[in-house]
Amino acid sequence: MSFSSSPGMGPRGALRNFGKEGKDGRLFDWRVIRGMLTFVWPFWRRMLAATLLMLVATGLTLWIPYLMKEAIDGPILSGDEAGLNRLAGLLAGAFILLYVAQAGQEYLLSWVGQRVLTNLRQALFEHLQALSLRYHDTTIVGVTVSRVINDVAVINDFLTQGLITLLGDLLVLAGILVVMVQMSPELALYTFTVLPLMALVTTLFSWQAKPAFRLTRKSVAAVVGRLAENIDGLRVIQSFAQEGRAQARFGEVNEANWEANTRAVGLSFVFLPAVEFLGVLATAIVLLFGGRMVIGTE
Repeated sequence: MSFSSSPGMGPRGALRNFGKEGKDGRLFDWRVIRGMLTFVWPFWRRMLAATLLMLVATGLTLWIPYLMKEAIDGPILSGDEAGLNRLAGLLAGAFILLYVAQAGQEYLLSWVGQRVLTNLRQALFEHLQALSLRYHDTTIVGVTVSRVINDVAVINDFLTQGLITLLGDLLVLAGILVVMVQMSPELALYTFTVLPLMALVTTLFSWQAKPAFRLTRKSVAAVVGRLAENIDGLRVIQSFAQEGRAQARFGEVNEANWEANTRAVGLSFVFLPAVEFLGVLATAIVLLFGGRMVIGTE
């Protein structure tokens, strides 16, 4: 088996170059997504059911805080025990329905995801079998394995769960904004002051995350490719007593993989707390100005 990737470049150079950042194609291409959706289409009924359950869960997510508000402003404030029991029953039923809707959605999406993942990998494996020997002779094994195992799993998660989850989150966000504006336009505007900061943090994270997570895909392929190269040439390595050098080279790509994944995960550990902090800041703003408004009306 040959690992040369192009004329004049041996396996060591190919693996080294593949594990580094470079100029890549588009980060997102709708034509590719449309082509991949053909694997989801056979399960459209289950995807439709999951979408309907997502809409139910979204409605319940918005309804539960409203019931709490009604309980606080109504029965609790007036001492109406019967009314409080009625709202408590509605809240309990809403939480139960929310659990059922979310559990059903997760089950359907997981079921479809596993089937789509199986079909994707099967189709890709059959395609690899039909390719010419020249492709396999000029492509690093690690690249092929990474495409079949890691990249296909990421695409599957996006197609089966990412789109529906994104739609549900957008609907919840839109519903929250509408409710906030209807209840108190002034407090809603105070809350919106953190949105530019959130947009800035998200933009900065996106700029850093795209190359970081792309590098993790490359580093995994480099590790697999180096491992396949060493296994394929094990007899030659042992014949020339190069075990130490082979281990050192593998340690280099393994260390690069560790560093790439650490950097990518580190970005998430910075981004998520920043978003949580901005959410707490928005709550503090509402409490501050809302409290002043309440004090002013007394």
